Amino acid sequence: MLKTLSVRNQNLPRRPKYGSGPSIKLRTNFFNVQLNSNTEIFRYVVSIGNLNDKQKGKRRRLIELLLEDPSFRAAQSSSPLATDFAGLLVTTARLRLAERTSEGRQFKEFRIRYKHEGQATAREDDAQYQVRIELAGSTSWKALMEYLNSPLSVTNFDKETTITAINTILRQHPISSSNVFSGAKSTKFYPLTGGEEANIDPGLIALKGYYASARTSIGRLLVNVNVCTSAFFRDGRVDLLMYLFPGPDFAEGFLKKRRISTDYLGSKRYRVIEGFARDPESKKFLSAHEATIHVSSSRYPSGKVSIADWFKDEHRQGKPLLKPNLPLILAGTSTIGDNISVPCWLPAEECRLVPGQPYGEKLTPQQTTKMLEFAALPPAENARRIVAEADRVLGLSRSNEFLGKFGLGIVNRMIIVEGRKLKGPNVVYQKTLPATNGSWNLRGAILKEKGNISNWTYLTVRMRMGKPEERRTASKKTMDNFRNVMRTHGLTIQDYTGPGGGVEVNLNDNWDDIDQRIENTLAMAKRNGIRVLLVILDREDTYAYSRIKFFADTKYGIHTVHAVATKMMTDKNPDSSPQYLANLALKFNLKLGGVNHTLPDDRLSFLQQGKTMVVGMDVVHPSPGPIKGGPSIVAVVASIDKDLAQWPASLRTQQRESKGATELVQEGLLEQMVIERLRLWQMKNGGSLPERILVYRDGVSESQYEQVVHTEIPTFYSAYAKLSKASVEVAFIVVGKRHHTRFFPTNIKETDLSYNQYRKGNPLPGTVVGEFDLIRSISDVLATN
Repeated sequence: MLKTLSVRNQNLPRRPKYGSGPSIKLRTNFFNVQLNSNTEIFRYVVSIGNLNDKQKGKRRRLIELLLEDPSFRAAQSSSPLATDFAGLLVTTARLRLAERTSEGRQFKEFRIRYKHEGQATAREDDAQYQVRIELAGSTSWKALMEYLNSPLSVTNFDKETTITAINTILRQHPISSSNVFSGAKSTKFYPLTGGEEANIDPGLIALKGYYASARTSIGRLLVNVNVCTSAFFRDGRVDLLMYLFPGPDFAEGFLKKRRISTDYLGSKRYRVIEGFARDPESKKFLSAHEATIHVSSSRYPSGKVSIADWFKDEHRQGKPLLKPNLPLILAGTSTIGDNISVPCWLPAEECRLVPGQPYGEKLTPQQTTKMLEFAALPPAENARRIVAEADRVLGLSRSNEFLGKFGLGIVNRMIIVEGRKLKGPNVVYQKTLPATNGSWNLRGAILKEKGNISNWTYLTVRMRMGKPEERRTASKKTMDNFRNVMRTHGLTIQDYTGPGGGVEVNLNDNWDDIDQRIENTLAMAKRNGIRVLLVILDREDTYAYSRIKFFADTKYGIHTVHAVATKMMTDKNPDSSPQYLANLALKFNLKLGGVNHTLPDDRLSFLQQGKTMVVGMDVVHPSPGPIKGGPSIVAVVASIDKDLAQWPASLRTQQRESKGATELVQEGLLEQMVIERLRLWQMKNGGSLPERILVYRDGVSESQYEQVVHTEIPTFYSAYAKLSKASVEVAFIVVGKRHHTRFFPTNIKETDLSYNQYRKGNPLPGTVVGEFDLIRSISDVLATN
């Protein structure tokens, strides 16, 4: 049936056939969802007056209070209800809402008085909010099943809102637990206590959780479940967290904008840290002893009292603060007297960092390493957790009566799909090397085409920071070994030049000084005619690496290849690691225009004809951090000939839209870059343009597929038309890496353990699953494999 599917109103080719190769069976982390066809589903939207989109915590609390309200309970009757606590309610029966909109939709407005968590009763001075509930639409599982069985013939079915409703039902169990964190409308759920965690830095932990999301497939509904890991701020008393940092400036930067809770007023209150209290004139941090507030009380004749004494007398039954000398927390403002706003200063020991706050900034390399070590699981263990342990957090088992009330039942068994094992190609150097299980032995291989390696030297970078035992220095013998490895692989290389055979620069922890020393060194290299530098860092350092790259690439025009001394010279090979040096040799050759290897002529022959340009494109956004409003970077790289060894790039910046970052390239930029790549191909190929363009597009979500079809693909045709009247064939492949699909071989002989007992049990290299179809939306429907 799938071979006959087409996409309406889209000029897209059909899949010509399925792949070849030995067939294998794999389990995948999708579970069948059984549907009761008699179930109807009603969706309601919740809107709250005088509440902005950023007040997510208050919105959730108000929806919780709405669900407890007697008048709402009367409207709900006995039907089950699920909510995302953000603005959507899902029920199996209509709510009894008396009023109607002009379009005839039911609605009702409720007056909800705000009450803090733990507060027994609402007070008269607590704010009231107007909460409106309105019917948004309805569907049934019968209609969903008709769509799944014949997606192209059902034209009036709203798949996206139906899946949103199903996900709202599925996530009701985890998000209703105070012990599970999940962001609004998120599909990832992390147990805050009783789960697995790892320290990745002072104040930061990594938590393991589970991902769950409904997906439509041909003839069935599935739920995708996977293990996930993320970084969070460590919860706990703020005063104890402050001691993890070398000074208050570091602590303030780390804790700023974090949510805290207090209970000194008798109920739990939530605030956001805006910083630490400072003296308005000296800008020095203020402690509880130093900061004072004005009060009208006979207890304080002077009319002033320190924060330390105020908390001791009013909130701690005469017990003094334990740490009154720490900087006070600035947590917004408080209203006193006749609506007078004053800074809300809180002692750190009275504040607790709320659990479940994701760390949204970019992790350092050291933090990333710890995260990956914690997240890595062998496939068998990953599968065991998905099947046996995920239910403890997600509640997706048949024993969950709540799902049954919505006509849903999850089959606790992974589905089995068919895969194929493709035959891997050999690799052509000066002679053909056999490739087995995705790898080959480079020893003694002569590179296909050698670049001209002249006027080079090495630069040793010594960092003052770091542990002495982590530092190593390249010796003359190491560099002699590197030169010999290059010659072993057929590269003609001169002796390195420079004072003492190489250049050395010592960097300290002053960033401005680092830049100046790097510039001086590169300027000297430029004066001496150096074309390429082997940069040897005595330890991994992201800042030094990025600054050397910046100045070498943009100001001095010097090629750089970076190495880390501790990897270049190991305990096992104190002078040099042959394998590491061989990898550096490959990088050197490519940097200077060489070709390391190619594919045999009998594999991918359409590429070997030299008439197909392969393109890669992506949009990269600024890393999360304190600097806001930075532009996104658009990159397009393209091959220049049949060897596929050189990939020059075109780069542009584009401003982020008001709603945030967009993965799509803004109008005009893409065409400019494609024309640049085509002109370079033309220059390298005797004035001829490619007859075919094969595009690999990264970073596009499913919701943007249709926009890609309508905007980006036509741009390649229009760019080509500006250079030639001939026609061109364009194949556009969207690459998705951040998905949650995992495959588990059913036979150990079809895993990497079959050829190496130290492997993990992953599918064999070359395993392709091409007949597992998920329905995705492009116009009406596109079945992708």
